Parts: sequence; C-alpha cells; structure tokens
Amino acid sequence: MQKRQEQVCPYGEQVGEIAELFRVSVAYVSKALTRRRTTGATTVRAQHGHKLPRLAPFYAAIRAYIAERGDTTIAELRTWLLATHQVAASVGLIWHTLKLLGLSRKKWLRAAEQDRPDVAKARAEWRENQPTLDAGRLIFIDETWTKTNMVRLYGWAEVGHRLVDAVPHGTGTPPPSLLACAQDGLVAPCVFNGAINGELFLAYVEQVLVPTLTGGYIVVTDNLGSHKVAGVRKAIEDAGARLLYLPSYSPDLSHSYTLPGAAVADAFTHCITYLPVWSIYADTTVGAAPFGDLTVPGLRQAGGACGATR
Repeated sequence: MQKRQEQVCPYGEQVGEIAELFRVSVAYVSKALTRRRTTGATTVRAQHGHKLPRLAPFYAAIRAYIAERGDTTIAELRTWLLATHQVAASVGLIWHTLKLLGLSRKKWLRAAEQDRPDVAKARAEWRENQPTLDAGRLIFIDETWTKTNMVRLYGWAEVGHRLVDAVPHGTGTPPPSLLACAQDGLVAPCVFNGAINGELFLAYVEQVLVPTLTGGYIVVTDNLGSHKVAGVRKAIEDAGARLLYLPSYSPDLSHSYTLPGAAVADAFTHCITYLPVWSIYADTTVGAAPFGDLTVPGLRQAGGACGATR
C-alpha cells in the first residue's frame, strides 16, 4: 500500500486525493509520507497488537504442578507462583489461565481399598471377563432412596399472589428402594418401608425380582453382606438365571444409567414393608398404590418361612 502511494506522490497528487484513491484515512497517508521523508523506509511497520498472556512463560510449570497436585486450590497456586517464580497473580488471572490451559475444576473419589492386592486382582479379573458377558442378558441391581418432599423451591405467580404447593410432611427417613436395570429399561423397581437388610433383600428377590426373570439372565449386584444371605442365590438360580457379585469396593464397575424422574416415579409398583402383627416382610402393593392393600398372598416371614395375610 505504501509503495503504491509513493508511486502516486511524484505526480503531485494531494494527500487527500491519495487517501480517497486508496480508501484510507488522510492521517494514514500523511504518516506514511512523513516516515519516508525522515527515515527513507517504504515498508510496512511490524504489528505490535498481540501480547502474550502474563503467565504464558509459566504454562508448562503450572501444568506440571497441577498434574502432581490435582486438588490444589487457587490460593495455593497463587502462593506457589509467588514463592517459586516471584510472580504475583490475582484470583481472576489464575482462573483465566486455567481456562486457557483447558483445565476445569473436578474431582471423583474412589475407595483407597481398590489398591489392595486382593481387590486389585479381583477387579482385573472382572474387567477381563466382561467381554464374555451378553450385555442383553445383564440385570444390575442397585439401591437408591427417595425424598418425598424434594420439590422445586421456587415458581412463578402474579405479583401480590402466593404460589402454594403441597409436599408430604412427617415422613421421617427417606424410603430406600431397589432397582434392577436391564439393557431395555427398568425391571422390578421396589420401595421399602425401612432400611434394607438381608431379610428385606431376600424378600425383594423372591417376591419382586424372580417373577421377572427367565432363563439366561445374569443378575449383577453389589458385594454387600445383606445381598449374600442364604436363599438369594438359590432363588435366582431356580429361575434359570445366574448371580454375579461385583468385586469389593467396586461400585464403579456397575452399570451406569440415568432415568427421568417421572419415569422412575411411575415405575414403582411394588413396596415391601414389615408387618409386625404377622412378623412378615410383604410386598403389600396393589397396582400403583404406594403402600397398597394387604391382600397379597405368599409373604415371607421374618424367620424365613412364608405366610399369608389375614
């Protein structure tokens, strides 16, 4: 551009005419001509608009520090930079630098017992055998809980009017539940009126899970003492299915799934509760009733025998 302007100047064109010809500002043309007269330079000046971030020279050191101490805090990073590299950095600058480095704040905890030789060996064997399992025949049993008063805390209403919603009160401990998840969806969901122990788990297997099983299914559950009570394996194997326990301290090897809240709520058609009058654990649900009508026969007594409602 400057060379073209200088080619025009010897013919007597005014600065304004040159600026209009090349569609640049008058100031730009004037500065370029002045620079040529004073220095003889006819090339474009180097651009100085880009400036490296302040902590760019320390990117490698910051990455290495975080790789070694993954749970470090922003305050610790600032202290380390000042003590090691004599660089004072604000909280905002540290956050911006971490974002430029592609680092996000996260942490996932696992059981330290996974490093034990026996547990590590069992986990390795499980992973080695996983490809031999038919995914379409796997059923994973998992425990969760439901908080009946967990609703949205805020909503919308006209100014001057309250928005009132209804939630259960006085429900006590959130009721636990067991879910069996297969490849094609939820199987045998059941809510419990009380903490799940070995007797309740056995009642769940016999009364809720087994009726849904057919030959060839593989039931996978956590390695808990309450899941290993006498009768659980026999009930599942009598239905033509297999029972596998996950290695100890290995919930991460279970099947991961996410279900919509409405789908889970609609799926609970069973409830097992303890009936002290008969000393039995019973699936007392009829239809989708939360605690049902006590008319279902074939109930498991707390002592292990089966009884019936009166």
